[in-house]
Amino acid sequence: MSKHKPMKVLFIGPDCSGKSSIAQQVGRHFNIGVQGHRKQKTSKLFAVENTISVVRSMVCTGRSFIWDQFYFPVDVIYEQVLGESPSPLHGVGHLIAEEFDKNNVIIFFINASVETLRERFAERGDELWSIEQIIKVRQGYQRILPTLGFKYHELDTSNTTTKQTVDKVIDIINWRMGADMK
Repeated sequence: MSKHKPMKVLFIGPDCSGKSSIAQQVGRHFNIGVQGHRKQKTSKLFAVENTISVVRSMVCTGRSFIWDQFYFPVDVIYEQVLGESPSPLHGVGHLIAEEFDKNNVIIFFINASVETLRERFAERGDELWSIEQIIKVRQGYQRILPTLGFKYHELDTSNTTTKQTVDKVIDIINWRMGADMK
């Protein structure tokens, strides 16, 4: 891996899709720690300021990172789908998307079928969401994500092993890191 080109990766998608397991294994492969985000009740202004601050401090620097969930688009999707007031991040989303694109952030949308999400939820549960909410969030990702203005790689984990998905993610990262990113 070239020291001149930092690796910047975001994993997004509904709970129980496998993204955290994939992010951890990809992090181990590249020897990069994984940052995480969990939805928290905060003021809307704090959410915007915090997200913009994180974007500037991580995405716009020369440091490599892997992020398991990220404030944008996660908060936009969760707030719209779960009936909360619209996220203020939607209003600045185009600016964040431009920074992602300009700084060569590789985004993976990790998804799974409703049946697979139900099976995984039955096995492990979730500390924040019910399975009905997770399914609504999945549908929200599918509906809202294409409207947010950034490029992403969509991977469905329903009929693959974690290792197969991790190998595919590593291949995409290696390809993107070697591609001309002008």
